[in-house]
Amino acid sequence: MTDTLLQTKLYLPPHRPSSISRPRLIQKLNTGLNNTLTLISAPAGFGKTTIIADWIHNSQFVVPYSQFAWLSLDEYDDDPNRFWQYVVAALQTSTSQLGASTQQLLTATPLPPPPALLTGLLNELAQLAQPIILVLDDYHLIADPTIHDGLAFLLDHAPPLLHLVLITRADPPLPLPRLRARGQLNEIRAADLRFTLAETAVFLRESMGLSLSTADVAALESRTEGWITGLYLTAVSLQGRADKSDFVSRFSGSHQYILEYLTEEVLNQQPDDVQTFLLQTSILSRLSAPLCDAVTGRSDSQTILEQLQRQNLFITPLDDGRSWFRTHHLLADLLHNHLRLTATPDQLHTLHGRASLWCEEREMWETAVSHAIASEDWRRVADLVTKAHRPLMAQGHVATWQRWLGQIPALLIQARPALHMRQAWAIFLKGDVLQAETMLLAARESLLALPPSPEQQALRGELAAYLATAAFFREDPAQVIQAAEEALACLPPEAITARARATSALGLGVSLAGDTRRALGLFQETVTLARTGRNPFFLAHALEVLADGQFHTAQLRQSAATCREIIALGTENRAAPLPFAGNGYLKLAAIYVEWHELAQAEEAVATGLALNQQGGIGYNTLQDLCTQVRLRQALGDEAGALAVLHQAEEAARRNLSRITAVQMASCAVQFWLYVGDVGTAAAWAEARPLFGAPLPLAELPVIAQEVQQVSLARIALAQNRPDGVLEIYECLYPQAQAAGRMSRVIEMGLLAALAHQMKGETAVALDTLRPILALTLPQGYTQTFVELGTPMAQFLRQLPASEQTDSVQTLINTLPDAAPAPVDAWVEPLSPRELDVLRLIAAGLSNQQITVELTVSLNTVKKHTTHIYDKLGVNGRTQAIARARELHLI
Repeated sequence: MTDTLLQTKLYLPPHRPSSISRPRLIQKLNTGLNNTLTLISAPAGFGKTTIIADWIHNSQFVVPYSQFAWLSLDEYDDDPNRFWQYVVAALQTSTSQLGASTQQLLTATPLPPPPALLTGLLNELAQLAQPIILVLDDYHLIADPTIHDGLAFLLDHAPPLLHLVLITRADPPLPLPRLRARGQLNEIRAADLRFTLAETAVFLRESMGLSLSTADVAALESRTEGWITGLYLTAVSLQGRADKSDFVSRFSGSHQYILEYLTEEVLNQQPDDVQTFLLQTSILSRLSAPLCDAVTGRSDSQTILEQLQRQNLFITPLDDGRSWFRTHHLLADLLHNHLRLTATPDQLHTLHGRASLWCEEREMWETAVSHAIASEDWRRVADLVTKAHRPLMAQGHVATWQRWLGQIPALLIQARPALHMRQAWAIFLKGDVLQAETMLLAARESLLALPPSPEQQALRGELAAYLATAAFFREDPAQVIQAAEEALACLPPEAITARARATSALGLGVSLAGDTRRALGLFQETVTLARTGRNPFFLAHALEVLADGQFHTAQLRQSAATCREIIALGTENRAAPLPFAGNGYLKLAAIYVEWHELAQAEEAVATGLALNQQGGIGYNTLQDLCTQVRLRQALGDEAGALAVLHQAEEAARRNLSRITAVQMASCAVQFWLYVGDVGTAAAWAEARPLFGAPLPLAELPVIAQEVQQVSLARIALAQNRPDGVLEIYECLYPQAQAAGRMSRVIEMGLLAALAHQMKGETAVALDTLRPILALTLPQGYTQTFVELGTPMAQFLRQLPASEQTDSVQTLINTLPDAAPAPVDAWVEPLSPRELDVLRLIAAGLSNQQITVELTVSLNTVKKHTTHIYDKLGVNGRTQAIARARELHLI
C-alpha cells in the first residue's frame, strides 16, 4: 500500500543551518513528553514546523525517546482512509511492521469505526521496545469529523509509549479540555513561539548577517511582535540596503499588511524570469523540476529551484536529494493571489491544465483531478474521475472520490454511464436502495445505447452485479437471478472479484427462489473465486454466506468448520482480530446452541458481539439476536431471553421486510411457547405484532413461506390440534426435502412425529421420526429436541431397544427427565419453564419463593401456574402435583 503514497510527506524537514537555538522551547517540549499530546497552535509564520524539526534533528528530546515519525498533511488527506494510510506509513518509517493490522482494515468499504480501526494499532504501539514521537504537521487542513473522532479515540487510549505532536494554525475539534484536565496536554502557542528581543538579535545579526543597531533590532522586534516570518522577510528586504535605519523607521502595520508589503519587496528584487516562475508555480502544492517545466513551459526549473534554495528564498526542500520542494504556505497563498490578479482566466486554466496532465501521466490521481477542477474543464474532470475510480477504490479513498462527484455537473455524470452507475453504487452504500436502483436503471439505458465493445460489455457486467444486489434487498428473486446471470455473461474472466460478487448474488437469488441446493453450490464457487482474488474481507463475506447455507441444509459440522475458517482468517498472525471475525464467532455460537454446548456458545457470543461492535458491523443483527434469545432460553434465563427478544423486535422494525418479519416471528413463537403463552405465540406466527394484520403466506418467498408454516405447525401442536400439524407437514415436507432445506425438514418432521403420537399413532410416529434421527444424530443436533420438552423425551423412549443407540441415549439424557406416559394420558405439552415451575410447586415452594428461584416476576409465576392447571385439567396445587406424578412429569 505504501507504494501508492507520496514518500516526501513522510520526510522530516531538512535542518536549516541558520536556525537559532531556543532552549526555553526545547525545555517546554521535553517536559511535555510526560503528557499524551503536545499541541503547537499558532497562526502562519510563527515557526511551528521549524522548532519541532530542530528539536528532532538535534536529538534534543529526552531519554528514553529515540524514535519519531513525521507526516506533513495536505488538503488531499482530508479523507479518513488516506489519512490513516499515511499515519501508518509514517509510523512504519520507524518500525517497519507497525500498524499492519490497521493497514489490512483500510481496504474495507465502508471504513470501520475508530475502535475497530485503531485497536490493533494501539496494541502494537503498547508493545514497542522504545517510545515514539508521532508528528502531524498542518493538521488544520483536516476537517472530516470521522478523522477527528479517530484521533480522539487514539488520544483517549494512547499507550505511554506514544507521544503525539500536532502542528496546526487553529485548535482542532478534539477533547482538549478533557486532556487538559487530566494533565495530558502540553500547549505551545503564538506567545511562546514569538522571538524574544534576544532571539530577534541573534536571528537578524547572526542567521541573516545584518549589521543593525540595538535600537533597530528593538524596533523590528516590537513592530513585528516577534513574528518570525515578518522578521525573515524584513531581513531579506534589508539585505543590500544602505539605508537600513531609515527602512526600519518607516516599517509598521499589521501582520497581513507587513506580509503583503514585504512579499512585494522581496519579489521585486528577483529577476523577471524568477518572478514569473514563482507566480506560475504558485498553483502547485509541491514543486519538482519536471513538474515546474511542464507547467511553465521552460526547461531550466531545476536551476531556478536550486538558486532559490541556496538563497533561502520562498522554498523549502522536502527530501535529502533536493528533488521536491514546497513554497512557504503564507508566501504561496500571497503569490497565488497575486497570480489571480495579474493573469487572465485562460492563462490560469492553461497552467492548471498542464499540471493536471503531468500528474495524470504519472497516475497521481488526486493532484490531477484537483488541477482539472481548478481549470474548470469539467469534461476532463469527469473523464479523470472515471479513470481514477478503480485505483482510488483499491486504496480505499471512497470519501475523496465521492467528494469529486459532488463537484461535477449532473448532466456530465449522466452522459457517462460508467460514472453514473458508480455514483449510484455510492448512494446504495449509504443505504438509499430506491434512489440507487433508479439511477442504476437510468445508467443501464445509457450504457445499452453505446456501440458494443469489450469495455461496454465489462461495464454492463459491473452494472448488472449492482442491480442484482439491489434486487435482493427488494426480495425479488427473478430480478436478482436475471441481473446476476447477465453480469456473469458480460464480465471477462480476469474480473475475479466482480465475478465472485455476481456469483454470490446469483446464489442469493436462487436461494430466495427456493433452489437451496443450487445456491449452496454457487456459494462454494464464490468462495473458490474469492480465494483467488486475495481479498480477505470479501472472502470472509463469501464464507459467511456459505456457512449459512450449510447450516440450513443440516450440515452443522461443515458449517462449524467454515465459521472457524472465518475466525482464523481474521485472527491468525494478526496483532488484533479483524472485525469480520465477529460474524464467524456468532455463527459458530448458533451451532454451539444447537449442540447444547452452552458455555462455548456464551463465550462465542461475547467475543463476536465485541468484535462486531468495534467494527460497526450490523447487517446480521437480527440473526445474532435470535441466536441469543435461543441461548438464554436454553440456559433457563427467561428474563434475559425476553429482554433480547425486545431488542430483536426493534431491529426487525428498523429494517422491516417480509423475510425479516418471518425470521422475527419464528423466534418470538418459540419464546412464547417456551413460557407457555400460546395466545401471544399464535399472534406472532402470522407476524401480527409487526404489521397489525396477518402476513399473507402466498405473498412470501418460498423460503419465508416454509419458516412461517413451521411456526404455524408449532402453534397447532401447542393447541392440541395434531391434524393441523399434519396438514402443514404434507405440504411442506416433500417440498423442503426436494430443495435440500433440511433444517425445515428436521423441524417439520419432529413436529409431525409428535402429532402422530398425540393421535395415538405410535408406529407412524416412529416411522416419521427415524429419517429425522438419521439426519440429526451424525450432525450433533440436540437443542431442537430439547425445545420440544417432555413429550419428546417420552417419545424417544418408545424407540425399540435395538434403536436405542449411544447417540439416542445421550440425546434422551439431555432432555427433561420423564418416564413414558400412557397414550390415553396425553395432555397438552408443558413448556420447559412450566415444568420448572411445576417441580418447584411439588417441592413446596410458594409463588413468592418461586420468583426468587427463577428470577421472574410474581405475575409471570401466576401466569405459568394458570397454564399448568389448564393443561393438566386441575384446580389447584394438590391436584396438579398428583396429576403430574400420574403422568410421570415429576
